[in-house]
Amino acid sequence: MERSAARDVTEVGIDVHRWLLPVIALGTVLAPLNSTMIAVAFPAIRQAFGAPVTEAAWLLTPYLVAMTVMQSIGGRLGDVRLPAR
Repeated sequence: MERSAARDVTEVGIDVHRWLLPVIALGTVLAPLNSTMIAVAFPAIRQAFGAPVTEAAWLLTPYLVAMTVMQSIGGRLGDVRLPAR
């Protein structure tokens, strides 16, 4: 008999329903906060590298691409590891 991931988690004493909302809320708050931090830090980053705005934009692009890719991978892993009921 195959056991579900949710059942395995509750067997070790973690109440999934109790932690679900806080974890989702934390992720929802951190995504815009991350974008805000980058916007605030952009002038300091540009100045530290001594680059004009057009070149400094190339410093931020890989970071934003990496964040997008990791969010997509995290979402897919969540779909695979925690199947819908």
